[in-house]
Amino acid sequence: DGIRDYKVTGVQTCALPIFAVGPTGDVAPHGTAHRTIDVVGTLLPGLIDCHTHVCLSGGANPVADLKTDGATRRTVRALQALAAHRRAGVTTIRDMGAPGGVDIELARGVREGWVEGPRMLAAGEVVCITGGHACFLGVEADGADAVRTAVRTQLKRGADLVKVIATGGVITAGVEPGAAQMTLDELQIGR
Repeated sequence: DGIRDYKVTGVQTCALPIFAVGPTGDVAPHGTAHRTIDVVGTLLPGLIDCHTHVCLSGGANPVADLKTDGATRRTVRALQALAAHRRAGVTTIRDMGAPGGVDIELARGVREGWVEGPRMLAAGEVVCITGGHACFLGVEADGADAVRTAVRTQLKRGADLVKVIATGGVITAGVEPGAAQMTLDELQIGR
């Protein structure tokens, strides 16, 4: 029973479900569209990336790229990022914010089968204070009522989760990383 005697059913390249693993003669077909492949080496379950921004470039200054890219270019960049995740064996991602909610539409496309990529949970536009950290990725809201409206708007658009930016961060010029930006009232608004 060497490793070469084992087969895996249900896998195409690297990101489709695995239905069965075992010795060659013991693996039964799963439906009519299954593929059986010999595996030599290591077999891993799908990887999960819990913090992505598929619309950001991998360049030296992704914020500058984002600010100069139009909606079409951001979408193409995001499609390329989804393909790269799949090639790397990532089967699920959680996208933590995209301007215009492009991540929500791409997640919908993946679920409906017209966009190829890993399963996605999408935050849509981040919610932050006016001029706050990552304001270029989302909607600016000041005061509890405005934050509540911004959160509800993202949920209405189809967000699976909402990213609320409570402090400064390192990718936004002019803000202090870690400094409080939202008030306690703004953070306690619930839905």
